[in-house]
Amino acid sequence: MKKIYLTLLLCILISGCRSTIPIERDSSTGYFPTIRDHNIAKQEDVELDRYKKLVLVPDMFIKEMLLNVNYFENVITYEELELFVMDQGLSNKIPSPHEMIGLINLYNHYGPFLIMSREGGLLDGYLHVGLTLMDVKQEEILFRSLKRSPDVRGDIDYQWAPVFNAFIDYAESYSASYSRMDSLQVEEGVDVD
Repeated sequence: MKKIYLTLLLCILISGCRSTIPIERDSSTGYFPTIRDHNIAKQEDVELDRYKKLVLVPDMFIKEMLLNVNYFENVITYEELELFVMDQGLSNKIPSPHEMIGLINLYNHYGPFLIMSREGGLLDGYLHVGLTLMDVKQEEILFRSLKRSPDVRGDIDYQWAPVFNAFIDYAESYSASYSRMDSLQVEEGVDVD
């Protein structure tokens, strides 16, 4: 339980950091453009589609990047959580959605969902950025991607694009319904059937 509280605290703290502008994916590759390779530090073999209905994110940058990935049905920030609960007609079952018990009640009444958090900071002169995807109820990290670079500018192509590309690979590997190229066509309004 401590891990969850620490992860949520980290999400809130990092979401206050300098915001960046989301970028679009390359239509020829399905990835975000970058000169850096991406890596996956942890990936659990799960049926990812069971979580597809909702992902909770710390800020608008992560939300916009995930909307560009075009995998989850609903991508909401912590700020939008209370309104989302009301829109789903769950206010009487989840009176305090921002607390851990509220998140678990949301999981029980709405269905399985994930929390994506961002990581970042300087360590030994290197900028570290990353994404973590967690199942709230199971208290399990399903996916984690980290990127280390001596470039401390925090540019998206150097830092964030590689970790989101790692998530795209994870989604393609563990989702029966996701294809990065098909998701581009759906995003652009092209019927893929």
